[in-house]
Amino acid sequence: AAFGNPLRVLKTTADAEGRYRLSGIPPKTQFGDGQDVLASVKGGPPYLPSIQGVGDARGAGPVTKDFTLKRGVWARGRITDKTTGKPVRASIDYFILEDNPHLKDFSRYGTVRVSMPQRADEDGRYEVAVMPGRGVIGARLGNDTYRLGVGADAIKAKGGDRNVIPSRPHMIIATKYNTLDLVDPKTGDESVTADVALDRGRTLKGKLVGPDGAPVAGARMLGAEDHFESWSDKPLPSDEFEVHSLGSEEPRGVIFYHEGKKLARAYVVKPDEQGPVTVRLEPAGGLSGRLVDSGGLPRPGVQMTGDRPIGDAVGRLERGSIPAPIKTDRDVRFHVPGLVPGLKYSLAAWKGSVIAGRPVKDVVVKPGEERDLGDVQVTD
Repeated sequence: AAFGNPLRVLKTTADAEGRYRLSGIPPKTQFGDGQDVLASVKGGPPYLPSIQGVGDARGAGPVTKDFTLKRGVWARGRITDKTTGKPVRASIDYFILEDNPHLKDFSRYGTVRVSMPQRADEDGRYEVAVMPGRGVIGARLGNDTYRLGVGADAIKAKGGDRNVIPSRPHMIIATKYNTLDLVDPKTGDESVTADVALDRGRTLKGKLVGPDGAPVAGARMLGAEDHFESWSDKPLPSDEFEVHSLGSEEPRGVIFYHEGKKLARAYVVKPDEQGPVTVRLEPAGGLSGRLVDSGGLPRPGVQMTGDRPIGDAVGRLERGSIPAPIKTDRDVRFHVPGLVPGLKYSLAAWKGSVIAGRPVKDVVVKPGEERDLGDVQVTD
């Protein structure tokens, strides 16, 4: 059994009679404090973990929480590289799809990170207790080597889509995992096999040139890997670039921006495109303005971020992304550089960790255009 909150984890082991004692659980001080106890078994029969809330736990008195663990089915498998067949030490998460009829027969299932996710061994092998009925094994490596969200299209859950799949103990965000595999053991099964193959996809090579056709080195790039929201940390060392982890089902949008030369461009890699390709950059646009509240009062020091890039129904890139957050200065002015002409840009204003509003929506600029929006309003 273990108690977990975001800052502290307490662990203990039950005795031969199943009795346990956890001492030192801190009092609940604010809304959102994790006050949960997770019971899980390592080794032995495939008991599914179970979780219970401690309750308010403001005082110093004892709290009693009994658990009745229920046996499931072992899901066993091996994680390998799809191309080489070599083992991969990826992490494994298990989710129960919300359309699984066995959910009502099992205790509340929890995967607090004191025991999950687990990691495959040196040979890529893993073992996890699962519930009868439809569930998902999610494998992730935590780097940019492999494609993301592979297998999501084959998992059809009521009310779900490709990237957000209703499940327990929480929704599956498909792009947080390299591969998602469906498991569907039957009641009475002792084990099921769920081998996982991580896919590196293909690589597209290309070059960047300026409006005059001359090579351009030192641009930043978004979309080089299969996580569309991240810009490269460093500029490209030359005019050459690579797009990795490409699949054969969907296009991939990439965006380039050269800060010094003030050049930008978006390019969409087609599902069957092999390359190499040449991308001609063009003069980037920019936005500026003053940020005020609903009463017209200035809002200095407010951080704003851009929306993530989004494509349209036919595979074209529709919305852009700014390379970094911006902040209003003491004169409450802001400036957003590096905008790709023709794409839509929106800005969200933040108050702490909460979006306070969207003062800029769907603005499109022309090549080299610096558009001043004047006063834009954000509400608390």
